[in-house]
Amino acid sequence: MKSGVALAASLAVAPFVALSPAPAVAKDVDPEVRIQQLDRVYLRMSGNSRKLRKLSKCLIEQDEAAARGAFGYDNWTEQQREVLGGVYSKGSRCLMVVALELRTSGVMALGAIADGLLDIDGINPPVRKLPSAVTFGDGDFTWDIARPSQDFQFEHVPVANCLVNRHSGKIAELLATGQTSDKERKVFNSLTAELKDCSPTGKLQKLHPVVLRAVLAAGYYSASRNVAQNDNDGGGD
Repeated sequence: MKSGVALAASLAVAPFVALSPAPAVAKDVDPEVRIQQLDRVYLRMSGNSRKLRKLSKCLIEQDEAAARGAFGYDNWTEQQREVLGGVYSKGSRCLMVVALELRTSGVMALGAIADGLLDIDGINPPVRKLPSAVTFGDGDFTWDIARPSQDFQFEHVPVANCLVNRHSGKIAELLATGQTSDKERKVFNSLTAELKDCSPTGKLQKLHPVVLRAVLAAGYYSASRNVAQNDNDGGGD
């Protein structure tokens, strides 16, 4: 029971936050450097990602309706965070599946649930556009190998929304691969043009592949749902 409380608390103190601007572009990033950066991230982060995947699968099996309920609200809103926290607060039994006290952010938690629901529903084409208030194109990106902070995780949201809106076919291909698998890594390495297209104009956008996968899953699942947002409370902003 203690583990379930700890997980709920870690979600409760991780609100969805405002985005900070990416730094200006200095020069193009060497493709070989990108590949090396990606390899390092996978070596460092894949274990924790697998544990979160097991946890989310158990949570969905435990209460699938509640897991789907988080997507009755617009992504990254306070209402959605509260519902998501409720789903994870019931996870003490599921934490036994991964045999540890797992702490995670709201971003990764939502992405894990979305990935699990995509496994159940299949990867259907988006039926609506995701919101975007950023100008994209003529930027560049680099993979960041550091453990991602909460603020840094939210910098992935506009990039992911752009990718789902502009390149849904490639993102569907990515989401059809296993998380932190060799196939996923190969797809990420093939997405250079699309990631540049969705980097903020004139900026060098740092990205973390594990975080980007989570945000893409949340965005793609939301965009492919054939229901109105905020349907849990009968309306919204």
